[in-house]
Amino acid sequence: MNPSRTLALAILATAVIISGCSDTVSDEAVEAVSERCVDVSQETLDFIATGLSMESGTLRDGAGVKSDYGPELWMVAAEVDGVGFEGDGDHAVWAVVTGLEVDQVEAIAAVDEYTKEVSSWRDDRGNDISELVDGVSASLACVGLTQEGAGS
Repeated sequence: MNPSRTLALAILATAVIISGCSDTVSDEAVEAVSERCVDVSQETLDFIATGLSMESGTLRDGAGVKSDYGPELWMVAAEVDGVGFEGDGDHAVWAVVTGLEVDQVEAIAAVDEYTKEVSSWRDDRGNDISELVDGVSASLACVGLTQEGAGS
C-alpha cells in the first residue's frame, strides 16, 4: 500500500475514534498519528490568538504537526474559545512557517474556511493553503487526543 494512503487512512481512522463514532480503529493507527503530534506552547498560541476576530478570543490545547508540504511548514491546530465559542469542539488550523516558538514564527495563515472566519491571519503572498495539505488533519486529530488525555 502507498505510504501516503496508509497515513491518510490512519488520520481518518483517528478522527473517527476521537469523535466517538467507532471503537474499531487499531492502536497502531492512533499511534501513527500521535507520533507526529508536538505540543505548542501557550505563548505561541497566545501569539496566534492575537489574530482571532471574536470577543475575548483565546486558544488552548494546541498541537503542531510538521508538514511534508514544505521544509519549514507546520500545521497548528487548537481549541478556540471566546464569546459564542464556549466549550470543546471549535477547532481551527493555521499554517506556521519556520518553527513553533514565538521567536521562530515568520508567517501565519488560516488554513480552512472555519479558521478564516474566526481569524484575521492570511497569507499575504497569495498562496492558498488547502485543507488537504499534509499535517492539517493530523494536527486536528492531535488536538482531539490532547483533549481526550486531559479529560476536557
